[in-house]
Order: sequence, then C-alpha cells, then structure tokens
Amino acid sequence: MLACFIYGEGKLVDIANQTGLIKLDSIKTVKFTSQRDFTGWEHVGDFYCYGGGLQSTVLLYMIIKGILPKPIAIVHANTGDERGETNWFIDYYINWLLKKHGIPFIRLAGQSSLSGDLIHAQYKTERGLPRLGSMPVYVKNPDGTRGRLRRQCTDYVKIHPTQLGMKAMMLYHGWARPQKNTSIAYAQASEDLEAFGFSGWEEPTMKGNPRIVINGKRYVRVAFGITTDEAYRCTERGLRWQTAWYPLVEMGMSRDDCEQWCRDHGFPVPPKSACIQCPYRSNESWLMLYEQHQAYMDKLKANSFLQQNITDWDQQGWDAPTDFAKACKIDRALRDPEVLAYHPFYGQIKGEMYLHESLKPLWEIDFKALIATKRQKDPLKMALMGESLETCGGDGAFSCFS
Repeated sequence: MLACFIYGEGKLVDIANQTGLIKLDSIKTVKFTSQRDFTGWEHVGDFYCYGGGLQSTVLLYMIIKGILPKPIAIVHANTGDERGETNWFIDYYINWLLKKHGIPFIRLAGQSSLSGDLIHAQYKTERGLPRLGSMPVYVKNPDGTRGRLRRQCTDYVKIHPTQLGMKAMMLYHGWARPQKNTSIAYAQASEDLEAFGFSGWEEPTMKGNPRIVINGKRYVRVAFGITTDEAYRCTERGLRWQTAWYPLVEMGMSRDDCEQWCRDHGFPVPPKSACIQCPYRSNESWLMLYEQHQAYMDKLKANSFLQQNITDWDQQGWDAPTDFAKACKIDRALRDPEVLAYHPFYGQIKGEMYLHESLKPLWEIDFKALIATKRQKDPLKMALMGESLETCGGDGAFSCFS
C-alpha cells in the first residue's frame, strides 16, 4: 500500500483514489509515504536517476549547491534518440559540471537505440543481435480504424540500463555479490568514471540484467525528478533494496518553480528531454522540430556552395541532418517493406504504422492547422494541461518529456 497526498484547497486529497484537476497554485505540501520497512537496515547512500530534462537536472544542481546529499552516483540512461541540443547539454555541460564537483556520473546505453533497432533491422537480425520492444506507434488497421502498439521502450532503454548501473555500483562498493551461478565481470573504477565501463549495457561490463544479492541489510534511496505537477506518479518502485525518493515533491516544487530556481541560482535551464520520434509528442512539439528543420534548410539554401548538394526533403525525408528529418526517416521506416521483413515485432503488424495520431506521414502534416483546431474545440483543456497531454512515464518515473 502507498499513500500519496496533496494538501490543496484546505483539505487532503488522496490522489491515488481520486481523479480530477487540482489547482497547482493551491498546493501547499506533498507527502509520499512508502510501506517498505527498512527498520534496522543500513542506508548506504543515494542514487539519482538523471533523464536529461529540467526536473532531474535541478536535482543535480541542488547537489552541487549542497541542498541535497552527494550520491553514490548519478545514473543516466542514454536512449540514443535524444534531440541534438539535449545531447550537447549533457555531453558538454552536465558531464563537465559533475566532474568539476567530483560527483560520480554513470552513463549507460543499450546496444542499439529504438530507431537503430528499426532502421537496421536486417543487420541485427542476420547477426542474431538482441532486439528491443515496441514504441507506442499508431496503427491504421485494414478496416480503417486506428489502433496503437504497446509501449515497451521505457523498460528497454531507461529502466533496464539504470538498474544495471546501480547494481554494478553496489557490487563495486562491496555492498552486494552476484547471485549463485551468475557470472558478472565489471570494470575497476578510475578517476574518470566514464572509464568505469558503462559505455553500453552489453559490453564491456555486464550482459543482460544480472541478479545480485545484497550483503546484509542494506538499502539505498533512488531519487526521481518528479514535481508537484505530476505528483500522481509518486509511487514505490524498484527492487526490494531500493526505496523511491521524490525531493522536488517534498519541497513542493512545480515545473515552473524549477525553471525559476535555475534562473535564481545562475544555472542554465536545460532543453526538454524526449526521443525525437516519440509518438507522445504533442502537435506543438512536432511543430517546433519542423520549424527548426525549416530554419536549418533555409540557411543551407542561402549558401550557393551547398545548394547543389541539397536533397528535396519533402520527397526523401532522409538526408537533412535535423531532428525532424531523422524523425521522418524513422516514420518512413515503419512502413518500409524491406525493413519490416526483418523486424520481429513491427513486421507482424497487419496495418500501416505512423508516429502521428493523424495516420499521415510526418512531412505531410499541417501542425499549425491541427493546433488551431484543437484550441478552438477545447481552449480550457489546452490552457490547463499545457503542451503535452500524455507522457511515457505513466508506469514509471521516466517521463520522456521531462
């Protein structure tokens, strides 16, 4: 049993058992109570799950400011499909910042990204390489109705590698041992924790998701960057020796509060974190990617030297090096017979798959018109719910729009 309450409008609201909207400016305090009993257990430290977005970045800033305790490690699962500006922010700013302050930063990634798993289906199938689960793409069924695939991607590219990183650190510190008949080889630590061996979860450190046994009664807190806007996601999660921790919720901070906190303390506000091809993207988010793409193409076309090398992306959708063009490439691959012939999941679908709910190719969609229509139909809902009405974090603390 879990208890997660919001104190709003002068009363406690049990959001685990009640649906509806709560005015965010009325929230006074949030309390998360876990029923996992660690009485008599040793708390060996904390892990922070870093997704690259605003909320989890604020947790890192607060560690640097001494507001939150220094962790065993920051664990980041790289999906391989983030936007270019997000990758740059993590690679060149967060990585530098954490090294400067001596905070362990473990970065993990799968052997393939979701897009690579699809586009390189023939290569992976012919070599017997492991495959990933499906994205929640839309399906135009043979009878014309619309369907949707299950979302399996969060587990494969976020939860699985993050757990692997935490297990490896528990082994390294001697707080755990491999389960009997489980063979685990992990690298020795060094001053540069990127050399710890966590460039991928298949090689060179561990294979699969090995089981470990905690030595004695030890547990860790695992911090997640969830704010009061999404307090309904404050649930217990993780393995038996882990307990979830929601520092921002405990502080009563919303997403807007996090942005203001960054400005007040002189830290840059990070770009939004999300896979470029995520079907949960709102029309506003797709429009942003499209306009960035158009601006880039306009710059290329203004350069006479480059004009002869520009491919008409409306026809190809493959060649321009922008996030929107990459999303178009993935969208096209979902309906490419040569790709689907080698994919064990998507190849079994009896219908056409699309990244957008309109069941149209991305490059044919008028996002501005869709946004205008939606605002006319339900302006109040648009104002209350903001840009994205869905996230990929419904069953976990890994929102693809953090």
